[in-house]
Amino acid sequence: MAEVNYQQAVRELQDRIGMRWDGTESGGRAEMVRVLTSELGCDHRRANETLDAMIKGGTLRYHRVRGDLSDAAAGVPVEAGPGSTGPAGTPTIAGFAGTSAADPLAGIGYWQIGQDLSGDAGRKGQVTPT
Repeated sequence: MAEVNYQQAVRELQDRIGMRWDGTESGGRAEMVRVLTSELGCDHRRANETLDAMIKGGTLRYHRVRGDLSDAAAGVPVEAGPGSTGPAGTPTIAGFAGTSAADPLAGIGYWQIGQDLSGDAGRKGQVTPT
C-alpha cells in the first residue's frame, strides 16, 4: 500500500483499540503497528511512518500518568519479566522494570487516539463567560 489515509487509519485504530490505549509507550505503538498492518495491509515501515505523521499532526499523543519529565529515561519503562528488581533490589511490577511496587504508576501512561479526551478539542476560539 503506497499511501495511507490518516482518517481511515484513525478509524481503524479507534475501532480496534478505542480512543485510549493504557500501558507503555512502546507497547501501545507496537499494538497500533499491528492494527495498521493487519487492517490496512501496509508493511511495518509504512505503519511506523504513518504513526509518526499522526503524532506530528496531533492525531496521536502519548500521555505519561506520572514521572519526572525532566528525565527523559525516567518516563519510559523498560519491559522486564516477572520477579525483576529495580534500583537497589527493590521489587518491580511485572513487565515494568524500574517501576517500583510502591509507586505503580511511575512512568506509565496512555495513548490518546484521535480527539483530545479532555473534551477541549474543537473549542478553539470559544469565549468563556466571566
